[in-house]
Amino acid sequence: MSLRTWALLGAVLAFALLYASHQRNLREFADYKRQVAEANARVIEQANRDAIIKQRNAERIADEQATRDAEVARQLAAAQLAARGLRDEIAKLNSRPLPQDPRAAAFAREASTARSALEQCGERYTAVDGAAKSLGSQVIGLQAWVASVCQQNAPATTQGLDAASPD
Repeated sequence: MSLRTWALLGAVLAFALLYASHQRNLREFADYKRQVAEANARVIEQANRDAIIKQRNAERIADEQATRDAEVARQLAAAQLAARGLRDEIAKLNSRPLPQDPRAAAFAREASTARSALEQCGERYTAVDGAAKSLGSQVIGLQAWVASVCQQNAPATTQGLDAASPD
């Protein structure tokens, strides 16, 4: 065989080896792209699960807060009704005429003053109680929110996920 034939045969062989190497590289790159796509799909799926859990937790916390707020409002209304009853009873007692006896009249004025002080204390107590219950409700809601956020930053849980599954 001539040198030219050997050169041509060597070039064909080199081309065949390069082509095979290129095909192998293409397969490896396709496998790599598939692995990256699968990993991205898993990350997106986990993020969607986390978003569902986060949304459910936010809704649950908001519902619990609304329930607590309604209970605080009910208790405050009941306290205001009781304070109004006390105020009416005090007004009724204070509207009675003073006795003719000066000593009895002095006792009646003292009792009237004590009832007025009781009325003011009752109104202030009702206001403080309402504010304290409202703040307590807010603290409970904030603690629930913080616990939910800290739980979401931990490794993913399946809390509330069973109902969210598309299965």
